[in-house]
Amino acid sequence: MTIEPLDSIEQYLLDESSELLATIEQNLLELLEEKTVDKVHTLMRSAHTIKGSAANYELKTLETIAHHLEDVFQALYAPELEIDSELSFLLLEGYDCLKVPLNGILSNIPYDEQEILDRTAEVFAKLQTKLGDFFGREAPLPTSEELGFDVVGLIFADSVPQDLQQLETAIATQDPQQVYPILNSKADFFQELGMSYDLPGLVEIAQATKAAIEYHKDHVLTIAQIALENFQQAYTAVLDGERTQGGSLCDQLRYWAESSAENSLIVSEEQDNNTVNNSHSNLMEELLNIVDDSVEDNSLIVSGEQDNNTVNKLLSCSPETIKELSSTESSTIFNNSSIKLL
Repeated sequence: MTIEPLDSIEQYLLDESSELLATIEQNLLELLEEKTVDKVHTLMRSAHTIKGSAANYELKTLETIAHHLEDVFQALYAPELEIDSELSFLLLEGYDCLKVPLNGILSNIPYDEQEILDRTAEVFAKLQTKLGDFFGREAPLPTSEELGFDVVGLIFADSVPQDLQQLETAIATQDPQQVYPILNSKADFFQELGMSYDLPGLVEIAQATKAAIEYHKDHVLTIAQIALENFQQAYTAVLDGERTQGGSLCDQLRYWAESSAENSLIVSEEQDNNTVNNSHSNLMEELLNIVDDSVEDNSLIVSGEQDNNTVNKLLSCSPETIKELSSTESSTIFNNSSIKLL
């Protein structure tokens, strides 16, 4: 594979992936000594984040391997699964499949992509066979009561500050192209975190963030700042002991998310005025179809300065009222506006 030069945001995300790769290695080695749910969760979360970063920039090989590794780590949640020497060796091989292409990209060193994919297929086929029924099982996460410690509080205290800091650093660049993929990736993480630990408030914040930036890409910086503050509030609430919601969606973020659902009615500042005029023209032509046949020509002229209030008033009129307005005696209503019946 030929390595193309990376732009600043790709480099940022890959640098983050490099840190996550080191986290996977450390926690995997510790897991082989003693299996704990927090170590498994860290492995899952790290692989998931690398997968998301790779997907944002169409690094397909990296995305595929990280996805396979995430599926394998999920199987490790099962408390009855024991990690013997064979499974330990295969897990390290699976990690190495991810490490080689990522280090190649970071170091700008070409590698044989097909060879990596072939090796990945072989290693993960063995892992799936070894894991047996544990692979693909939707095992529920252990509760804090089962573990004997506050697992939600531990994860929020250890992991979330880093995510919030990375988002804050991205916003400081004031570059929407840098902020968008990072905000989207963090929203994915918080949504998954909220769903895993039954925190519907956190899930709602994450979903609203994704909806808002999807339809309002020209306002990414504004939405990102609002989302950051909302995620920070949720983080503080959880650390203070709130465990039923995981924060609550703020009014500002709700506004952007709900307006995105009605985006077809929203006209951005950059939208071509012709689109607006054509839309109003079509609506007015429909109205004019029911106007009295005495009108010689039902065409209309819509100027660039069309009076939207006049249009809206006309669209709300009944057919009888429109006929009355179109009469000779009422023609001044049209003549005094920028909409003229010919």
